[in-house]
Amino acid sequence: MTKRIYFVRHGETDCNSKNLIQGRGVDAPLNALGHQQAEAFYQHYKHIPFDKVYTSSLQRTHQSMAPLLKSGIPHEIIGGFDEMDFGIMEGKEMFDSTGTFTLKSLLEQWKNNEGDAKAEQGESPNEVLQRMKDALETVLSRKQEANVVVCMHGRALRILMCYLLNLPISNMEKYFHANLAVSIFDYNYETGSFSPVCIANNAHTEALSIT
Repeated sequence: MTKRIYFVRHGETDCNSKNLIQGRGVDAPLNALGHQQAEAFYQHYKHIPFDKVYTSSLQRTHQSMAPLLKSGIPHEIIGGFDEMDFGIMEGKEMFDSTGTFTLKSLLEQWKNNEGDAKAEQGESPNEVLQRMKDALETVLSRKQEANVVVCMHGRALRILMCYLLNLPISNMEKYFHANLAVSIFDYNYETGSFSPVCIANNAHTEALSIT
């Protein structure tokens, strides 16, 4: 018995287009391009017999799945799939006046596999992973659902990819997901293991301007 899970990043927001740090505490809506990406996702995947759409608690994931949800597929919100909390860095520019990435020192710690490193008042990768594992267990407990979508967030997806692929978090930067990019995994209930089908596929949005 297997379950196929489509892990999807939300569509573009103005925070994305303006290179602002957008974490769990920034509940930004999709911009015009984001809505186009959501429609492109729907047109590409609407033939899949989805049993459920799971989203984080943030509106950008709900709006990204809106075209699919209008078709009548059940929707469940699980806050465990929210984006990482970047604490006092949320809403700030990603690059300083010299072009240096604002979170550079934090990324270096994560590349050194320091999973407890975090921004002030924020969350660490290990903390994010723990709540995502709990959220994922909820999804897996619904054995009657054969095909599901989980719409979530960029940094959270990087962390999740490492977990699903049995890799240390130092590999996070390898798994960038463009807006509405999709990673598909099959979960085998007998072995309790995940198998990747594709990772960060955005063929359905390549004709659009992706952030």
